[in-house]
Amino acid sequence: MADRNDDLLDVLRQALAPGFGSDVEIADLRKLSGGASRETWAFDVTDANGTHRPLILKRDPVGAHIDATAGVDAELGVDRLTEGRLFAAAGAAGLPVPEVHALLPADADTSAGFVMDRIDGVVLGRHVLRDPALAEARPRLARQCGEILARLHAMPAEALPPLKPLDPTDLLRVYRDLL
Repeated sequence: MADRNDDLLDVLRQALAPGFGSDVEIADLRKLSGGASRETWAFDVTDANGTHRPLILKRDPVGAHIDATAGVDAELGVDRLTEGRLFAAAGAAGLPVPEVHALLPADADTSAGFVMDRIDGVVLGRHVLRDPALAEARPRLARQCGEILARLHAMPAEALPPLKPLDPTDLLRVYRDLL
């Protein structure tokens, strides 16, 4: 496992060098739990000026079996590079998304992926619904989600990366097959 992590560290250093410099230091690389068909890695980066940033790598597992959702992604034409480009386009349009710092095409050392800012937050629905610390935020969540979705749908198509068009019949077939 250490050899794979060393290879991954080298890939990350190379991918992040344009934005953070060639002296980038990567620390605390760890694979996060969750996500049956994708890998999410957390790590911290420090540039030559001492600026520290918590980051996330999202990628497909290297050489592993991908579950049925990946087949849907492939049929829809959405891979990790497209996902990263969609995050970047949403950020450029002013939507509240983590900044994308690097796109990683698949090669001999890694599968396709992207690196983005890591932000603190709660993602499990039951925590959002039950955590007393979020009681004041809960009444605003639906409105905020609706506003963000409206802004997402208002993005001009030319601002998006190339996406595979599917007519409604094909799209229904894809999701019926998944279910």
